[in-house]
Amino acid sequence: MDEIKKRPIKIALAGSCQLGGTARMFFFNEEVRKDNNIIETCTIPLYLYSKRIGNMYRGDLNYNVFDDYDIIIIENNNYEGTASSERIIKYCIKKKKKIIRTCMLKFPIFPINWSGFGENKKDYIKWKEPNKIDYKVKFNKCINSLKKNIEKTDLDMDIVHFIQDNFSRILLFSHSLHPTNKLFYKLYESIFKNLNIDINKYKFIFKKDLLHTPSMLNPITTKMIQDLNIQFKTIPNDKYYIARYQHYKNYILNREGDICHFK
Repeated sequence: MDEIKKRPIKIALAGSCQLGGTARMFFFNEEVRKDNNIIETCTIPLYLYSKRIGNMYRGDLNYNVFDDYDIIIIENNNYEGTASSERIIKYCIKKKKKIIRTCMLKFPIFPINWSGFGENKKDYIKWKEPNKIDYKVKFNKCINSLKKNIEKTDLDMDIVHFIQDNFSRILLFSHSLHPTNKLFYKLYESIFKNLNIDINKYKFIFKKDLLHTPSMLNPITTKMIQDLNIQFKTIPNDKYYIARYQHYKNYILNREGDICHFK
């Protein structure tokens, strides 16, 4: 970014809620923008341009939206159509934009996990009681999957090491797709590094979780505490998952596809 810091720059962040909304406004705050000659940031929620979102689908994404921006921070995805990160990146490369690839930090370690578009049908097909899950095995699968995803980005592998070192000490995910603030800090530390911005130069005061959706919280289970030696204060709630499975299983298992939207 040094070569373009002399002139005002505009940054677009394209991806999920991890790049958008509250998080983007919090980390790219007025002080950060002023210090680094960033005159504008915007977010483009790519998931709303994927037909998998159902009734919230906005239609085709017009790539002209990227033309006015110098730097594109984009989450890798497997979407089809105009929401495809690969298609967007190819377009932006032709337009000589600086590209910073990221990925969504996913950690589906819970008995039932949110897919990003709806209930994940696989969790219902392969349902196990919370007290019969080997969370050590699940933890390692999540770590290995995240490593593979980060290898395809410009992010630091330090994010994975941070999760490995701190998962038992700090609540890092309020649900499988929503990092808590300490993990968000690591994500944006890596993003800022790609912009030659030292995040430690700035003081960020977290008054609440940047992504907090009470209706989508994933409680810790009793066996997860035992298997992973969870040390932070939490109230296990195995009944939450059992009740959720019983309530939605017939509706979800009788639907087509891997993603099921609620009625």
